[in-house]
Amino acid sequence: MAGHDSARTGRLGVICVDRIVTEELGWIFREQPTADYGIDAQIEICEGGRPTGRLIAVQIKSGSSWFARGDAEGFTYTGSLRHLDYWLEHSLPVILVLCDPAECRAYWTPVERGHVRRGGSSWSIRVPRVSELS
Repeated sequence: MAGHDSARTGRLGVICVDRIVTEELGWIFREQPTADYGIDAQIEICEGGRPTGRLIAVQIKSGSSWFARGDAEGFTYTGSLRHLDYWLEHSLPVILVLCDPAECRAYWTPVERGHVRRGGSSWSIRVPRVSELS
């Protein structure tokens, strides 16, 4: 049942981020429900209730385990290089969102070369607490 719990947590995170983007920000959330390589959704920014055509790719990581490496300033995410290279070369800007579906709170950071620390076969990035998605 561990796989079911993980899938359920992931699904709840997508639902939470969708709610925040749609209801609080008033932007458009487009989930990518088909098998992907690391992009869960696209967000279209709206201004004055009107779509702008400006898109952001979103990778959502859900659950308490993503917050285990946190401190007063933020959280450290560690991932595989294959995903990092994909995100850095993506045609859209990519943001990483850490979501706590139990509280429906999410924190984000842009995935950009200047924010990333590479080490061996992995990499890490800080997700600041002040970057709450709201």
